[in-house]
Amino acid sequence: MTREICPAWIDGMQEVKMKETALTVHRILELGYYSRVDFMMDEDGAIYCLEANTLPGMTPLSLLPQEAKAAGITYHELCEAIVNNGKRSRIMKITLEKYHGLGNDYLIFDPNKNEWKLTKEAVRLICNRNFGVGSDGLLVGPILGENKMEVKILNPDGSEAELSGNGVRIFGKYLKDAGYVQKNHFAVNTLSGEQQIHYLNEEGTRIKVSMGHLSFWSDEIPMTGPRREVLNETLTFGSIPYRVTCVSIGNPHCVIWLNDISKDLVCRIGRHSEAADCFPEKVNTELLRVVDRTNIEIEIYERGAGYT
Repeated sequence: MTREICPAWIDGMQEVKMKETALTVHRILELGYYSRVDFMMDEDGAIYCLEANTLPGMTPLSLLPQEAKAAGITYHELCEAIVNNGKRSRIMKITLEKYHGLGNDYLIFDPNKNEWKLTKEAVRLICNRNFGVGSDGLLVGPILGENKMEVKILNPDGSEAELSGNGVRIFGKYLKDAGYVQKNHFAVNTLSGEQQIHYLNEEGTRIKVSMGHLSFWSDEIPMTGPRREVLNETLTFGSIPYRVTCVSIGNPHCVIWLNDISKDLVCRIGRHSEAADCFPEKVNTELLRVVDRTNIEIEIYERGAGYT
C-alpha cells in the first residue's frame, strides 16, 4: 500500500535540486502558466523526473493544493495566483515592426522594447498569415553585447536560420530607423557569423550586405557522401531526377535550372528536397530560369518557411 507523505521527507539539497529541475522542465516544455512536475527518488537518493502534469487536479484534496498548503499557501491564494498569472500573460503587449525586401517580409521583435518571452509556438502563431500577423519570418534583435550586435533569424516554424540576405538588409534598415546606428558601415552577427552592412544612401533604403564566400563543397553545405563540389549533380526528389547545383553562403541551397518554373512546381519539389536524407540540416530550394544574359527568374522554397 502506498503511503502519502506531504511534505516529502527529503533534505535541503534534494529539495533545491528538485525545484531547479522542475523549473527547467517547465521552461523547456513551455508549459505556460503552471504545472506540476512529478519525481521519483531511489534508495541512493538519485532523482528521476517522471512527468510534467500540465493540468493537475485542483480540488482542495488534490496533490497540488496539498503541496501548496504544506508550503504555507492557502487554496484561495493558490487559485488567485494562477488566475492572476494567466491575466498578466494574456494582456502583455507586444511591439512588432514589419518590413519587406524584394517582397520577402519579416517582422522585427526588438527585445529591448518587449518583455514578452518568445516561444516556438508564439513564433508560429505570429507568422501565420491566417491567425497571426503573417510574415516569412521573425527577426529578433538587436541583441546587444560587448562591442557587438546580434540578430536571430527565426523561420515561421520557430526554427533558427543561419542567414537571410533580405532579412539582414531589413534588419539594417530597422537599425537606422530606430536610431541604433549612425555609421554607414557596421557589422551584425547571425547564426552563421559576422555580416557586413553598408548603407548606400542616407535614408538606408538601399543597403549592401557582404555575406561571405560561396562554397560548393559538400561538407560545407552540408551534404552526405564523399567530399566533392556539388555541381550539375543528379538528385531525386519525389521519384523525379533533377540536375542540381548545391551551394552554401552561410546556409544551404539547392539550385535547379529549368526552362519553365512556377510557384506550384517549386512547392512540389521543395516539400521533398527540404528534408531529403542527403541534406542533414535541410535545404533551401531554388528553381532558376535564365531569361537572357543579364536577367534570371527564380522561385524559392525555404526550409522552415515554405514558399517565399
